[in-house]
Amino acid sequence: MSQINVNKVISPTQAHNAQPAIDLNTNSNVSFDTDTTFVDAANDRLGINTGTPGRTLDIQGSHGIGFNAGLTFENCQLTGSGLSGTSHHSVEGDNAKYWNSTASGNWTYNIRWNSSTTLNSKMNIGETINVSYIAPVTSSSYYQSGFQIDSSSVTVYWLKSNAPTQAGIPDTEANNGYDVYVFAINKTANATYHVLGSQTHFGSF
Repeated sequence: MSQINVNKVISPTQAHNAQPAIDLNTNSNVSFDTDTTFVDAANDRLGINTGTPGRTLDIQGSHGIGFNAGLTFENCQLTGSGLSGTSHHSVEGDNAKYWNSTASGNWTYNIRWNSSTTLNSKMNIGETINVSYIAPVTSSSYYQSGFQIDSSSVTVYWLKSNAPTQAGIPDTEANNGYDVYVFAINKTANATYHVLGSQTHFGSF
């Protein structure tokens, strides 16, 4: 069932009344100018220049986006757990993680869309995604020893060719502070990626 309510302006003195000019209530898809703006009612998604939005907000086209509205916040998941073994980062929910418990061993970091969906199936060739996470450092000095996408090992091109060998920085091992890992993931072909990575230490050693 669809419903459109349009106010009728009777006189200039009533034009300022606090009533909706247009109130559209529908359980079906809504489009304006074909797909300039498209509301996917079945999946609760909004598309700009696309009639098949793949994400909550899906903007297509080549003219960029302008944000002239102050702050932009990005979700950062506080995990409540520490790193060890194979640790998963599901980017469907967030690009940034804070592992707010100490690691219990070296870990392999696995990037995926979610536990049942691959990043490969959600990412187009020629797209890039940036992923980062914070790992508290303790006297054990554990570090990331492997990297995966969709549970398959992927080569990382590390900053200054310094792959992690300890917590801290290549020439100074840390037992305090935080290590921050950042990855730029570029999809170049089906299930094929060019990944740039860095490990940076913050705080005392």
